[in-house]
Amino acid sequence: MNSSSKGSKGDNAGEPMHMRKQVIKTGQGNKQQGVHELKQNYYIDSKTQVLGVGAFGRVFLTKNKHNTDFKVAIKVLDKVKLRDNIDCIMEEVAILHSLDHPNIVKYYETYNDQKYIYLVMEYVTGMPLFDKITKQAN
Repeated sequence: MNSSSKGSKGDNAGEPMHMRKQVIKTGQGNKQQGVHELKQNYYIDSKTQVLGVGAFGRVFLTKNKHNTDFKVAIKVLDKVKLRDNIDCIMEEVAILHSLDHPNIVKYYETYNDQKYIYLVMEYVTGMPLFDKITKQAN
């Protein structure tokens, strides 16, 4: 990680933490609550680059609207697919929020609406971790 990306990471450490200790349940919340705020802060729409797809959702690469040099990865998790795992996700968020280490991806903030949880995280360049591990094993 170069010093310029590290500096931009620290600049956003004070951003608001939506849902910090909030219980999230499927079908709860106001319609589009959170996604409106997300779109005020980040460029995200149907044309946004997809970094990956998993069992619970997708990860997108986007930029902050207030600082377009600041790239983030937004993990969009489907609450219906998560079901009983929502508590685990929120525990992971609480742990990530408390950590600050150069070898751990930085968590910035969470948004929430009726269908999805949006986790805004540091964008890390390079190959996927799984690919790097298997390449080193060979």
